[in-house]
Amino acid sequence: MRLVRDERGPVDVYVLTGDGEHEYRVLEAIVEHYDHSKMLRWIGRGGAELSYYRDYREKLVHAASIGLEGVVRRLARLLESRVGAVKVDVYLVLIDREHVANKDAVVEALRRHGFDVEDVGSPHPQYLRLKVRRGTRQVVIHLVVLGRRKSIEEHIAELINKMYNANVGASKKEIRRWLRAHGLDLREVLKQASRRGLIRETIPQLHAALSALRSCKPA
Repeated sequence: MRLVRDERGPVDVYVLTGDGEHEYRVLEAIVEHYDHSKMLRWIGRGGAELSYYRDYREKLVHAASIGLEGVVRRLARLLESRVGAVKVDVYLVLIDREHVANKDAVVEALRRHGFDVEDVGSPHPQYLRLKVRRGTRQVVIHLVVLGRRKSIEEHIAELINKMYNANVGASKKEIRRWLRAHGLDLREVLKQASRRGLIRETIPQLHAALSALRSCKPA
């Protein structure tokens, strides 16, 4: 798998995140060691990541906000835009647990923005596979909730602690401090963890979703 930002070339899956750049960097490092035939494109919250939307940029930038509501709003706008007209029908959504109360909250947010939820599967307690329809478009959303209690940093800290027998706290500040003290780069740590199969152990919901995406068809 590859995760890219630019608009050119075929794509299999669009990726949306609740908080933005941090999740992009984490996912970019991890996906390289999954099925290399799949191309994922990250849809950012604003700024340079949306520059290629041209006349639809303004709408999508104004729609940008963090959390579940912001992701669902961007998804709805994306399906209406020229970019959405490319007919990519598979979406991967990454969102921290602090933004998602439960499955019902996800379904309710989708319905508020005009989606008909036709089917909800749960291959993992923190991974929902939703088949939804909005107007004439039917898409599949693979929604992954990150964090055991709050956020993705809990998974990253767990990875570091397992790999290096460390005791890193689950915050961006503590993780950055530990990495600097040991001369390590988070991207390289994640790539190594992925090569060693530790993603399946420490972020099983993300592993399950990335594995499921192998069966999706290109646009």
